This record gives sequence, C-alpha cells and structure tokens, in this order.
Amino acid sequence: MDAIQKAARVEKQALAGEELALINRQALKELTEEEVFVFRVAACDNQVDRDQERFTEAALDRLAELYVGKTVIMDHRWSASGQTARIYAGAVEESEGVRRLVLRAYMLRNDQTAPLIAAIEGGILREVSVGCQVAKAICSICGTDRRETYCGHCPGQEYEGKR
Repeated sequence: MDAIQKAARVEKQALAGEELALINRQALKELTEEEVFVFRVAACDNQVDRDQERFTEAALDRLAELYVGKTVIMDHRWSASGQTARIYAGAVEESEGVRRLVLRAYMLRNDQTAPLIAAIEGGILREVSVGCQVAKAICSICGTDRRETYCGHCPGQEYEGKR
C-alpha cells in the first residue's frame, strides 16, 4: 500500500477528567498531570485535499480507533529518536458539515521536550503531516480502484459536472 500524506494542524488541549487515565493506558509507569503536555491534532477530514483526495466518513471513524497508541514522530524520521509524543485518544468531530479526525496526544514534560513544547504553545509548530496507508483509492467518476486499474480520469478535473 502506498502512503498518503495529509496536512493537519496542532491545537492546545487541556488535561481534564478521564484524560490522564487514557494517557496512563499507554505508559509503563503512572504519570501525573505535571509530567505530561497534551495537545490535539486535527489530523484529516472528509474534504478534498491538495492531492484531490478525501477520506470517507467510514475511513475517518476507523482511523479514530487505529491511531490510538501510535507514535508522533518529528520530521518524518522513522526511528526511535524521532518519537516525540503518543496518541492516547481519537474521535471524529463535526463542524459546519465537515467531519474531522481529531487525535489527542501527549508528551513528557522534561528538559529535552521543553523547547518543543514552547514552540507548540507559541504557535510556531502547529502543522503536522499525517501518514497512513489505504487499501483502496476509488475514482469518484467511474468507481475504479486506482490502485488496481488505470481509469484515465485525472484527479481534480471535472467530467460532465462530476469531480
């Protein structure tokens, strides 16, 4: 399966209610509120993106489950040294007709992460790239799975009033 990169956005998240219990399901030791920094990632939605692709509502619902427990990496470095945070919860939220996958993540507060946390809180680091693999890539014009068969329709082009 080919990876599709999607634009996403980071937002501040307050630590409330059951949040710490959800975080501690991911940790090997009991963490306290003072030890963690939490944030929300508006990961992807059901709107057509810059690559002329979109996630179905069913895919968003499934991704909300699949991302829990996954790591957040810096700069696309697929190594242990690139791991900076972990997803502890996910949900699909709806606003103005747009369904958006919102992931909640945490990182440890320490000397190593302090500059990163400051950059997030200061609004410097707020865009992220979401990586995932898809089982199908269905053409919205003819219904062909573009991963299996060539159909000739160009993504983003209009054909008889359809995109």
